[in-house]
Amino acid sequence: MNNNPFEWLSQYDGLEEEKMFRDDDYVGFSDYYTEYSNEYDLGLWSEYLMKLSPIEIGERSKVLDLGCGAGYLMLDFMDAGSFVVGVDISAEMFMSADEVIRDCYEDDDYIPAILIQKDIAEFCLSVKFDLIYCMGDTLNYLSREKMEKTFNNVKKMLKEGSAFIVDVINPEHFMTDVPEEETITLHDKTKITFLRCLKLYDGQTCLDTEVIIKSQSGEVVDTEQHHQIVYSYDDMKEMAEKCGLKSERVPFLGDDTLTEKLQIVFTVK
Repeated sequence: MNNNPFEWLSQYDGLEEEKMFRDDDYVGFSDYYTEYSNEYDLGLWSEYLMKLSPIEIGERSKVLDLGCGAGYLMLDFMDAGSFVVGVDISAEMFMSADEVIRDCYEDDDYIPAILIQKDIAEFCLSVKFDLIYCMGDTLNYLSREKMEKTFNNVKKMLKEGSAFIVDVINPEHFMTDVPEEETITLHDKTKITFLRCLKLYDGQTCLDTEVIIKSQSGEVVDTEQHHQIVYSYDDMKEMAEKCGLKSERVPFLGDDTLTEKLQIVFTVK
């Protein structure tokens, strides 16, 4: 078997500089993301992504995970025999993904994944992928300018007939009209609580989230602050069309009753 399944990436001159794999001189693991991921069956997410993909994903498929976080979604694609590139701007998430993937493949001759720490809006390869996805509301962290840059780059990397599949915050889940005053929603889970505050910033609807990490006994052990821009489906469709992509809204995870997120499939026009 070829011990370097990523020869097709050699055309990317910056890959070495962007660090294909991290050195071992790091510490820390993202407890927040681990606890968040444990609250969901991510196997359903990867299964649905494969189902939505116009191109069958399997042995030697090329898959790109934009905003890969701790890398959990990548694992199912790797298990299916795909070669996966994971990109994330967060050093903490990057370290977590490296740890998760190495633990799963510690006895293998090679690891069928490459991790690159970079802003997804600035990331582009001269490689065509069978599937590109961006999950976990990652696109909601981007401004319109960065969103359009991401769409432009994705279009360059999509193989003919392939798709870019995303999920974003569904504004209909939080409101019927743009609020004049902030509203609070609370999602209380076993070891993690989300305090969500919908606000207007310069006419743009945004979602501020305080993530509270709890111990087994319910004591607060850590908090994180997140600021995201809320885009409607029409917003996403308009930005994608400017970049030459057509869009289709589909039920999140195939379930019409799950309304917290919008799931969108983008293909080249």
